[in-house]
Amino acid sequence: MDWFFLTLRYTLTAIPFAFAILFALVGFWALIAATSRVTAGAWVVGGAFLIETVFVAAPNIPAGIQLSSNDLAFALLAVALGARILFYGFPRGQAAYGLWLAFGVLFFFSFGQGLAMFGTSAGVEARPNFYFWMAGLYFASFSYPPDTMRKLWRIAQWTAWLVAAIVVYRWVGLKFGFVSARLVEFAGASSEFRVVGSNPTFYLSVFGVAYFALWLRESRRMILLGSLVMLGLVLVLQHRSVWVATAGALALVAWHQRAAVARKAMAITGMVLVMLAVVALLMALNPSNRLVETLVKSTVSVTESRGTHTDRLEGWQALLGDYASYSPQEWLLGKPYGTGYARYSGGRLETYSPHNFYVQLLLRIGAFGVLLLLWVHFFLRSRLLRVASRGTNETLYTVFLAIMVANLLYFIPYQGFYLQGAFYGMLIGYLATRIEPVPVYAPLPSSPHAI
Repeated sequence: MDWFFLTLRYTLTAIPFAFAILFALVGFWALIAATSRVTAGAWVVGGAFLIETVFVAAPNIPAGIQLSSNDLAFALLAVALGARILFYGFPRGQAAYGLWLAFGVLFFFSFGQGLAMFGTSAGVEARPNFYFWMAGLYFASFSYPPDTMRKLWRIAQWTAWLVAAIVVYRWVGLKFGFVSARLVEFAGASSEFRVVGSNPTFYLSVFGVAYFALWLRESRRMILLGSLVMLGLVLVLQHRSVWVATAGALALVAWHQRAAVARKAMAITGMVLVMLAVVALLMALNPSNRLVETLVKSTVSVTESRGTHTDRLEGWQALLGDYASYSPQEWLLGKPYGTGYARYSGGRLETYSPHNFYVQLLLRIGAFGVLLLLWVHFFLRSRLLRVASRGTNETLYTVFLAIMVANLLYFIPYQGFYLQGAFYGMLIGYLATRIEPVPVYAPLPSSPHAI
């Protein structure tokens, strides 16, 4: 039997080395793919987002240092971007790309100072902003012909439907006990229906709006069903700030496609009335219904004298008061990452992030940084409007503009995240492609037919 135990010992010893070799090979293949194909980079970012959604927060990888799955994903994109610059050079003649680079220069200036002064705490504080910027820079380095846009649309759709599946799985799991309530508590949920964070909910809302815009054009039931499912999930997930961002995006779609809305006014009114009737019926038949109770509570809580909205407002006021006492240089360039966000709110000392992307950027990369971000946004908006005025593919440009409005609203209560940065980068590259746009829509995951 000695041979058996000896073989078992060698096998168990070899397993970690085999995994390390396999991981290195997969990483090398992913790096080569992400360098040459934007769709590979999209799968990397989408995979990181799904992993973060599954685990609520990006899981740490045991590597001797504090390293998360997001760190690995964006390190890979950074190296792939470096290889692209080495072989293909910087994109030229793109003002928006230059503005995005300038935004990054300010970020690294603040981060470098913070690293020297505060050490690793600067890195912890700077990570989300680095992901946001790096995603934008990577996706801006590609061109976007129609075939590439179709593939990205498919990848984005599958990611959205997988997020939706995670949401439904957690609801069912909480009901029947195979998902721990601690998971929801860890996510900071105020009710058992808030099973994912604001970022996945915002992502679902984007597709609810996109499908609605497509339905206005195509009048297909599968598209309408997809929109209702996504918007229904957003409603039940009860992130009020995402509700506001979604409402803003839907309003823009309705305005830009007002002729289609007028044609379908009866159908839209009917759907709204049916949804309101269902809610009213639930309230009448079962006033203690937990879903209705939490929805009503989430809706009316904004009128309460104390709540998360008042804590955030007081925190913003305190942080902006601190900003007013900065030196002129700090007004323009901000204080280094790692400085922290300590302030008093409601008589309590709070140290968490400002929950406002504009305020956070103002404190860390100053007025210049905020102005650069807004400059990129409105520069892209003007380019979109100019291209849309040609009258081709109006629905696509309407969806892009709606996402941009949703982003601006979302940045008020939350920090920007890397999928939003990737969207801006894709838009920079797409508008620089200089080809006549054509429809890029792909099938829904549940539909065998193209939209």
